[in-house]
Amino acid sequence: MKFEAFWRSEFPTCAAIPYLLRDAYPERWVRFHSLPESKRYAENETEYQIILHRHNAVLDQLATQDVPLLLASTEFGETTTPTRADSPLVALDPSARCDWTFKADPADSENYYRYLFISEWKWKPGIFDPILRLVADWKIVDTMIVCPTANWICHPYNGGADFILPNRQSRDQLKARFADWLSSHPRGF
Repeated sequence: MKFEAFWRSEFPTCAAIPYLLRDAYPERWVRFHSLPESKRYAENETEYQIILHRHNAVLDQLATQDVPLLLASTEFGETTTPTRADSPLVALDPSARCDWTFKADPADSENYYRYLFISEWKWKPGIFDPILRLVADWKIVDTMIVCPTANWICHPYNGGADFILPNRQSRDQLKARFADWLSSHPRGF
């Protein structure tokens, strides 16, 4: 199944723009911070290891060994012809293929497009570590790890990760399991 068809079927009220998911599906959304006290950026290797540990712990709770996951990475351009930027992600994910091109902002009169590049990975702890480090350093943005069979999404960002779970119950269970990594903000930011 093409990623676009999957997305339109499972997430019909939201464009495939990761940061919009929390508002489109608040009853399924939870955010975990990558570092203690909501610190945004790692300053040393010890802090990078905390970031990677937290991401891997939550992902390992959701995915079983070798389950197929999709890595959805976003590139941007001014035409409908997809291109991949010269970024470190290209070397880390050479099998990614553009599966969906759409206007970055449908309300905008400018012709600016998002290209969603999709690749399949088999889950095992640590498999996304090089990519998560790029995200943590804000070298790549709008990346998602998607499990089509279990209907969940992980959107890592510099400072944490947003998760969209299949339902409120699974969201609440995940929140309880990793409660120490939640924000103290009343809305969960």
